[in-house]
Amino acid sequence: MKEFTKLQEESRKFGEKNDCTVKAFAIVTGMTYEDSRREMARVGRKTRKGLVTNNPNFNHNMLRALKLNGFDVKQVPCKSKTVKTLQRNIKSNGSFLVFVRGHVLAIKNKQVEDWTKSRCNRIKSVWRVTN
Repeated sequence: MKEFTKLQEESRKFGEKNDCTVKAFAIVTGMTYEDSRREMARVGRKTRKGLVTNNPNFNHNMLRALKLNGFDVKQVPCKSKTVKTLQRNIKSNGSFLVFVRGHVLAIKNKQVEDWTKSRCNRIKSVWRVTN
């Protein structure tokens, strides 16, 4: 959770809130917070507002931003029902986006990088992100 903590500090410098997409994008791509923030703005995110979506299971704008930056995104099956049980069920290293209701978090090298790490947020979908 070291990366997430660092991104929290960057977020405060910008006076941001509702920026889970920015943080998750930065973690899975390896971009800086500032670059990630710019990319999310490019696909419609407003400052201090979440990246709005009509689909409750994933955010197509965020996935589109990953594709625009040369990343491949593929939905993967997930046996875990909640974020709390997710970490122990991840078998492979790599980068993943996990969508829960109204939030997105990142997993990198089998570590949940988010404040929801030990919470019971119900998982909607999981996406593997590769170069």
